[in-house]
Amino acid sequence: MAINTSNVDVVVGTGLAWAVWGAHWRSPKKWWVKLNTKCELSKNNNTVAIGGVFGDHDANWMCGFAMRIGNDSIFKTKVRAILEGLNLA
Repeated sequence: MAINTSNVDVVVGTGLAWAVWGAHWRSPKKWWVKLNTKCELSKNNNTVAIGGVFGDHDANWMCGFAMRIGNDSIFKTKVRAILEGLNLA
């Protein structure tokens, strides 16, 4: 499954997390969970929506989130998506 390069992939396991920037979805190692996040800007009303999904090594959906947040810088928006996902974990 191809993803947009504006996506941020965060691998979470054993209390560690790091961001991986790439053009293709890669499954995590067995027994690990992966968080994929997405940020979208509405052109009409300048609001941002963020969301994320957790998947296992077989690409099975585990849980996810989506929310609308106020307009902010792209860096803060991406960090907010990662933090919301880690909070859900």
